[in-house]
Amino acid sequence: MIHGIGIDIVQLARIRDALARYGRRFLDRIFCPGEIEQCDAQGDGLASGEERVVCYAARFAAKEAAFKAFGATGLGDASAGSPDGGPGATRPTFDALSWHDFEVETDASGAPSLRLSERAAAVSDRLGITRVALSLSTITASASAIVVAEK
Repeated sequence: MIHGIGIDIVQLARIRDALARYGRRFLDRIFCPGEIEQCDAQGDGLASGEERVVCYAARFAAKEAAFKAFGATGLGDASAGSPDGGPGATRPTFDALSWHDFEVETDASGAPSLRLSERAAAVSDRLGITRVALSLSTITASASAIVVAEK
């Protein structure tokens, strides 16, 4: 049974601009150390470092899609409806999830998966989520991700 589906698309230019403007501060705020290591290793592929941008954009989209699949109505608001569980709350409340609660990993074949932090795993347990599936896609100007959370 599906708990939630999240999808997100990110323009590469948006990530390219954030990297140019904020550099390491942007990376540290959004991405886990393993993601930074993996994406920075992509920088040698093209003269412009575009593979690095694509790598970060896909991971950014995956994190946004994961928030949606878990039922967050916005970053820092991990419950649908009222954030304090009052009137309008439609799902159990829990601590807000952050960018670092979801980490994109790839296996030896390059297939992506989503690793949950302890906090995200606890939220997953409380929501009855037993499996999280991730798919990434990129084209010339954008990267997209879809996350399916199953019960």
